[in-house]
Amino acid sequence: MSQVKLRVPGESKEEVLSVQELGPNRYRLLSAPLWVPGLAAEDEFELSDADPRGYRILKPGGNLCIWFRMPPEIAEKHELVVDALDGGLEWIGGRLDGRAGSAFSFTLAASVDRPVYAKAFDGAVARVPGSSWMISNA
Repeated sequence: MSQVKLRVPGESKEEVLSVQELGPNRYRLLSAPLWVPGLAAEDEFELSDADPRGYRILKPGGNLCIWFRMPPEIAEKHELVVDALDGGLEWIGGRLDGRAGSAFSFTLAASVDRPVYAKAFDGAVARVPGSSWMISNA
């Protein structure tokens, strides 16, 4: 396992991503990013100064990267909701990949019908005031 750093759009920080090296400047992403949009677990990509994102996808991995966010001041109070969400996605092959404070990233196969996972995420949003979810690589 190796790591690469990608710039977080609109911010002065970078996210360190766990990858498998496939060749010179070619990588497979091992888990869903928390902050870098456009990528999902299993995507193959290369770093690219010519692309404004800093990378270019070579082969999509067939997954969605779903971000769930909640206000930082209530994150600890609602961790059980995220744990339940993670457990509720297991039956369709979903998993919690990343967690940093009040930000969470999930991986789910792109072949899963949107109503199936949307129900789970919409339910979590209904239980956590000020929270939201989005597909970051759509």
